[in-house]
Amino acid sequence: MGRPSLALAVVVALLVLLYQRAAAAVPFYFMWDMDWTTALDCLVIQGGGLPDHVNHTSFGMYLVLAWTHRLAHAAGRVSFLDLTDAAAAGNPLAGAAELTDLLRAHSPLVLVAIVLAQAAALRGVSRLLGRDPLRAWPLLGLVVLLLGVHEAALYQAMLVRSELYSLLFWSLALAAGVAGLRARSARTSALRLGLCGGLLALAWMTKLQALVLVAWLVVLLALLATVGRARTPLLRLERAGGQPLARGLALLAPVALLAAAARGAHVPPGAAAFVARYQPNSALLLLLGAFAAPLALALARRRLVALEALLVGAVGAGLLHFALHADPRTGWAHLLVDAKMLLYRTNYQTLEHTGPWLVVDRLEAAAAGAPGAFVVHAGLLALALRAVRGWRARALVLAAEALLLAHVGLATRDVLRDGLWVLPPLAVGSVVLALLALSRLRAPLQAAGVAALLALALLSQARQAATLPARLHAHYVDYGWRIAPWLGGVYDGAHRSYSALVAAKADPAAPARWAGAAAAQAHRWAETRRDARHVLVNQPHDLRDVTVAEAGFLLPHDPAARLAVVPEGLRGATVVRPRAWTPTARRFDPESLRRMRLYPEWHARVVTDPPAVPRLALLGRPDLDVVLFLPAGAPDPAGLVGGPEQVEVLTPDGPVLLRAFRLDDLGYGEVDAPLLEGGAFVVVKRRF
Repeated sequence: MGRPSLALAVVVALLVLLYQRAAAAVPFYFMWDMDWTTALDCLVIQGGGLPDHVNHTSFGMYLVLAWTHRLAHAAGRVSFLDLTDAAAAGNPLAGAAELTDLLRAHSPLVLVAIVLAQAAALRGVSRLLGRDPLRAWPLLGLVVLLLGVHEAALYQAMLVRSELYSLLFWSLALAAGVAGLRARSARTSALRLGLCGGLLALAWMTKLQALVLVAWLVVLLALLATVGRARTPLLRLERAGGQPLARGLALLAPVALLAAAARGAHVPPGAAAFVARYQPNSALLLLLGAFAAPLALALARRRLVALEALLVGAVGAGLLHFALHADPRTGWAHLLVDAKMLLYRTNYQTLEHTGPWLVVDRLEAAAAGAPGAFVVHAGLLALALRAVRGWRARALVLAAEALLLAHVGLATRDVLRDGLWVLPPLAVGSVVLALLALSRLRAPLQAAGVAALLALALLSQARQAATLPARLHAHYVDYGWRIAPWLGGVYDGAHRSYSALVAAKADPAAPARWAGAAAAQAHRWAETRRDARHVLVNQPHDLRDVTVAEAGFLLPHDPAARLAVVPEGLRGATVVRPRAWTPTARRFDPESLRRMRLYPEWHARVVTDPPAVPRLALLGRPDLDVVLFLPAGAPDPAGLVGGPEQVEVLTPDGPVLLRAFRLDDLGYGEVDAPLLEGGAFVVVKRRF
């Protein structure tokens, strides 16, 4: 590894540590919106339903998280796959917390991917402009830090937010688009630009507010194709323009049919929390306006093949709805819902209700929140306008700047989480302007001045990020830090199923006490799972099998067995109930063995003898008090010592008493499977 690669690796490693530290600073219940909303929608999607939260529409986020959720569940990393798993759990809050933490763990990785994609794109821009100023690794490292060190990244590392995934797709689209301009063959360029179009569509389908940002990227590509040294033959094909224009219009036909079909689509009830009615609105007008400039530019420059490649990718991205759902009918319904929300929802950031001056107000607020970044950006804009040549190039620079400022004004609200719409795009725009200036500036002092401006912007962002923790606690003390939302659903659609199952598990005699004990176990879900794995060493189990040793809690996998009396010394401990498990499957298929006719005696024994039911193995530890409770009257298990404690469980057939059998601190015991019949369970309590 050379010095530039090593330096870049060190910078990226620092960013990873920074994001991971920010993510670890807050627990899973720091912010219910959208953390728990997304986790609950993932459970709904895995059960074959549509998510309740489709306002943004969050599709790209669900596309990523639903698949990682499935893989994590298949690997045993997460306990709940769908709502049926939550229904089987004695304490559904523990599994809900585990899933929320799994989804939150994506955010630092997504942020790193965003920075790397943007850095790769800007490195391509540097090469495209000829002089390649980013070949100097100190300047490249400065750019990477500028892209990654800001308060928006640190805040988003703590959350699950759809705008984070939207920006990921946008950043990947930027890298693909620049790579398309630098391709050496028309086919490669078309493939890369098609990928760029698909990623741009995903960015918009993930967050409605990304619409103008998408148009800004298209204009950026047009600017780079005009002032850069684009080597691809794609931009030189079919300059007459007639045939690709006809194909492009043909691509819009299925989009028009989809828009017509989406007009009457049924939106899940959960979305009614924000949207009450649907009609063509400012979002549709913005869509037309955002792409009018690139289309006009393509017509003027006769570069319609590149635009056609973008359109092909964008149309193809909609088909990814069928990759999210196992049932094609559900995928089609989800596609119609997303199209309706994108084209027909009644408001775009309340623009209809407040007027266009709201854009100016928001732009002023964003500039006041990050004055250093905006001042540096303005200086770089002046240098870039002076450096580029030709009226067309200057017009494209000004058009790109207008779209960037329009995006900041339209996509932001006066909340910290919307800083992601301001600082990363502003940093990308600033670096592009700096590269435009550096491509023409020849005096070393002038180049050093541009680098100094970027360093000043980084310093401003870093100082602002240092105050983020204090501002978070001040702004969100009432909005966040509440575990109560995990006791129920967020919206009125499929989320009601979760609310109902939690309500059925709560202790009607003392709901507040039940909620407090359940929340305490959810807070330490990782510790609970580790202890259960240590003690029950040979049985497959997860958080579906645990609950709290407290009166009023249902036993796992039994909606009719509720703890009534728990010994004082074991209250608050973890109950692990061995679920009914099947014996290990035979290694070979009997029919295959029969055809092979090898080892007839061994073959006959494998085929005819029933498989043995494994015993329950228990392993002790000095810091754990391990107690096995068996129904009264059951034979004493070998290797465990009977104790005086008793637990009473209420069932439809009346109360059932269970006796305690303790495991030595460093002991090991095995319990025959027949002894576990009748409701046996293990209690694990930490001594210290």
